[in-house]
Amino acid sequence: MFRSVYTEKSGVSRRSVMFGGASALAIGVLARSGMNGALAQEASPTPATGTPEVGTKTLKEKLEQYGYLWAATSPATHLGDVFTLTATNTGTAPVNLWVFTIVMDHRNHHNEAVIQEELELAVGESREVMATNEHGTANHFTTHLASDAGDASALTLDVTIIDENGQVTASFNQRAFMIDSREGLKQAREERRAAGGEKRGNRRKHGDHAGHEGMDSQDGGGADDEMDVTTDVTETESS
Repeated sequence: MFRSVYTEKSGVSRRSVMFGGASALAIGVLARSGMNGALAQEASPTPATGTPEVGTKTLKEKLEQYGYLWAATSPATHLGDVFTLTATNTGTAPVNLWVFTIVMDHRNHHNEAVIQEELELAVGESREVMATNEHGTANHFTTHLASDAGDASALTLDVTIIDENGQVTASFNQRAFMIDSREGLKQAREERRAAGGEKRGNRRKHGDHAGHEGMDSQDGGGADDEMDVTTDVTETESS
């Protein structure tokens, strides 16, 4: 089980959100081949609250609403590591953001959502979101933020990971996040699709289609266990 904790820096309120229990553990792997990058859940046809499927759907909706996507990945994480993200509004207007952090264990084809939080920051306000890795050794924490802040002039971020012995194992700030606009991501999606279609057309033209069927199904994608949430948000079509 993962525990996500949200705090206001002012100390006015504090709440804990328990994600999932057995339901959160019953998540799937990314099935890229033949599924256009959609997330597939192994245990149940209906995603449980707190799973990557639900979070990615919400992230897509928030990206449409807010307009910008921030993304960053930490180094390897281990059992008991505590992830903390502090967001500060350093601009001159209120900032909205939706935080989506998952633990990704590629070796075991296992991904778990640990933070799914909506934050509204007044000018000068800071807030924290925290989560503990109760899964075990995994490749990394991956964090995506949908926000109406388009650059670091309006939003600064500080991320730290502390192990069970209290030692800092990783730390980085907003400069480690890639920032893309909704329009830019959509344009990149269309360019990938066009390039993939051209490749398939060339293979058919030269009679190579039969020998490349497996490659066709993965154009623009990676290994099955690499859950690229950014690609999924921009390429998965709404039903």
